[in-house]
Amino acid sequence: MRRPLHQLLALLCLVCLAPFARAGKEVLYVHDGPNQVIHAFELKPSDGEPTEIAGSPFSVPGGAVTCDSGSHTIVCDKRGDWLFASTGSGLALFRRDKKGKLVLLGSGPIGPTGELAGLALYEKGRSIWVYAADRSQGLMRIFEIDSKTGATELISTGLTIGTIGGQNGIAASKKFVYATNTIDGTIHTFALDKKTGRLALTVGSPFVISGIGSPSNLLLNKSGNKLVTNDCSQGRYGFVDIDTRTGGPRNLTGFANSSSACTHVFASDKSFKDIYGGGQNGIDISFGASQGIEFLPTSGTVDDGAFNKQQSFLYILSTNDIFLYPMDKKTKRPIVTGTIFVLANAIPARSTGVLIRK
Repeated sequence: MRRPLHQLLALLCLVCLAPFARAGKEVLYVHDGPNQVIHAFELKPSDGEPTEIAGSPFSVPGGAVTCDSGSHTIVCDKRGDWLFASTGSGLALFRRDKKGKLVLLGSGPIGPTGELAGLALYEKGRSIWVYAADRSQGLMRIFEIDSKTGATELISTGLTIGTIGGQNGIAASKKFVYATNTIDGTIHTFALDKKTGRLALTVGSPFVISGIGSPSNLLLNKSGNKLVTNDCSQGRYGFVDIDTRTGGPRNLTGFANSSSACTHVFASDKSFKDIYGGGQNGIDISFGASQGIEFLPTSGTVDDGAFNKQQSFLYILSTNDIFLYPMDKKTKRPIVTGTIFVLANAIPARSTGVLIRK
């Protein structure tokens, strides 16, 4: 049967584009901020085993990042074309190739700024906006990136995120951006302009969560109506229902206590019911305010963690090692019996940010 001309042209385009398709294997990226490098590990689909890819670790120029563990100092766009990293003086921009290797755009970070901590991003059309906490200046920084060319502009703002020097986590929904400050014990809320990517401080910002004195990390669900943070001085997790009209707290639901004195919150299940964090003693799986914590002991301090896309494997960064926990299909909990895969001494210092992308 003869195909119409437009179908033949469409097939030809697909053939031409095929070599540029994103590689099928997922890559685990770990930002070792103190040593100014990003490690990249290809993940084996069958059992999740990580293997460091050629060329890794990749240098991150711009100065060391000394912020707390699990501060989300690396982010990636939806397509997986670009990876952004915090540095001591600005934002480093990397192009990702088909095998997950990182190629630095330019000779150094986009800036100048002070030391950047947590990152979050928003995308619309061909524009990407990266929001960064400048902890040494106490300001929110905004970078606008052309997703086609990588052309980047630092947008000057006077948006404060509180007392200078505090640990700062950033999280973004489709309408609001949030920033923590450990010194002040506050969470700042900014309204996001969907057309321009600019931010404006909302009425009632900043707010506090009862029982949380030093929030440093943040998680938001996809709907933007639930927020979870940690307490890095009292070993707690705080839970808030967010008003999606104002961006402020609709209901301060309270906190859950960890057995660790300092905690980090780093991941959730797809339903956002089980929140994963950790500290000096192991992994915490928290079910919500006043609902208890399931504790999984580890051999070292838990600095960070991430799920693969299917949430079939949980990767835990503990001091210098990477631990791999398969997830039980029925219970949706990490399998801790038997031999747990460990990639020893994979990270020289510690993780300030981790993510997994194809």
